Amino acid sequence: MKEMTMKRLHIIILAILGSFFLFSCEEEPREPVLGTDFKAPVINAPESGTSMVMSEDMAGDTLTTFEWEAADFGAKTAISYTLEIDTVSDFSSAIDFANTTETSLGVLVSDLNTNLTTQFEIEDTTQTSEIYFRIRASVNEYVDTVYSEAMNLNIQPYIVEIDYPEIYVPGGHQGWDPSTAPALTSANFDDKYEGYVYFPNAGTEFKFTDGPNWDTNWGDTGADGTLDPGGDNIVADQSGYYKINVDLEAMTYEMLNTQWAMIGEFNGWDGENDHDMTYQEDDGVWTTTLDLPAGEFKFRANDDWALNYGDDEADGTLEAGGANIAVEEAGNYTVTLDLSGYPYTYSLTKN
Repeated sequence: MKEMTMKRLHIIILAILGSFFLFSCEEEPREPVLGTDFKAPVINAPESGTSMVMSEDMAGDTLTTFEWEAADFGAKTAISYTLEIDTVSDFSSAIDFANTTETSLGVLVSDLNTNLTTQFEIEDTTQTSEIYFRIRASVNEYVDTVYSEAMNLNIQPYIVEIDYPEIYVPGGHQGWDPSTAPALTSANFDDKYEGYVYFPNAGTEFKFTDGPNWDTNWGDTGADGTLDPGGDNIVADQSGYYKINVDLEAMTYEMLNTQWAMIGEFNGWDGENDHDMTYQEDDGVWTTTLDLPAGEFKFRANDDWALNYGDDEADGTLEAGGANIAVEEAGNYTVTLDLSGYPYTYSLTKN
């Protein structure tokens, strides 16, 4: 009886050990690895080299549809496709335009135009630009990605004109006609308006209107800087080129008479010796002609840094307190400063 008990105990121990070794020998689950003899997608449409012109009235249209032969990873698996675009053929600055699991993809005009004008900062809308496309095919992080051959389209984008909110400044300086009055702009769509108005005579009276008409207007009864619906005419005590700010939420306004000048490397950034510009009333711009070395400068008002403009993007558009403006080549230049409408701009013309 004792011998039978010992045999049974040996059998139980062997069974336990067998189960231990069985579980110990099982491998951890692994991600399936596909072969490496992959076939990249092949773009069949549109035809490479095709020229296309976009316009704002086409914004909701499909410009073209990309079609391609499916990639082959050597096994049946889900494939993700990404359309990449770039302005250079090596795709060194490529962006992902859109993704799909299908083998075709429509390109919306507004989407492509936004990428070309913002991501790639294409500003010349008078001619086509060469844009490169390719399809990226991928499965997962364990499988190599494959790319189609690149193709190109010659595409002409368009600039979207932003319709900023405006109020108007009719008065004695222009015949009290809101339809032809200078405007102030709300660049941030926040009921805060800004702009420049030239008053040729001291004592000029004016008001603000909500539109190019007299339906809604504001004046200042009491001359305390607070706007009143239908209030008294506002008076510009001195003649000059005024920067005007209006806050329709707080119902207040501010006015600053400005004289514009240049300062920069051409005068050693000498704050006591700004180069004054002259206001051209007929054209509504400030101009000057001067010798400029290769270097930098800025525009500022009233010989003070409290109000100055530079150019952050070097695109001819001015920003308050922006970056210094570069002069690439020394020479005699005619410089124009245009604050007559938003956005504010400038130009350098070498004589």
